[in-house]
Amino acid sequence: MKQEPMKTVFKHFLVMSLLFGVVGCQQGLPAKPTKASGAQAKLPTAKIEVGGVAVEAELAVRAETREYGYMFRKAPADGEGMLFVWPTDRPLIFWMKDTPFDIDIGYISAEGKMFQISRMKAFEEKPIYSMSRARYALEVAAGWFEKHGLHEGLTVRIPPEVKSTEDDKFQK
Repeated sequence: MKQEPMKTVFKHFLVMSLLFGVVGCQQGLPAKPTKASGAQAKLPTAKIEVGGVAVEAELAVRAETREYGYMFRKAPADGEGMLFVWPTDRPLIFWMKDTPFDIDIGYISAEGKMFQISRMKAFEEKPIYSMSRARYALEVAAGWFEKHGLHEGLTVRIPPEVKSTEDDKFQK
């Protein structure tokens, strides 16, 4: 049977529309980093201060961005870091799966007090637990806190607009 030209054009249009629709929907989703695909894209940043020392911190405010952090990335430069943000205080657990450099992590309360600093070794999958419930965690290059004379108990100033962008699903 011979198809009419308009039916053929319509079928091609329909197939292409569906194809582009599926591809277009996927563009809004963050890519999961792998050794083949590389790291997640650089995240939006905000200036925060730790004991008066400025840090330009990438903001991991959603579950997907918090999950991958610095995996497959290069170490942050001096004065750069990644701030992990949750909607409520909770016990936090971090590890270094697929992260090729050492990191110092500071656990921070909702009030902005950094109550714990821990060193995490490259590729180490042994978890590092917060000693208390935290709202934030700041990852910087290993030695950054010490280099700048920063210690536990200092105040971390985080702009008030920096918040988690998801509902809290944590079970208390």
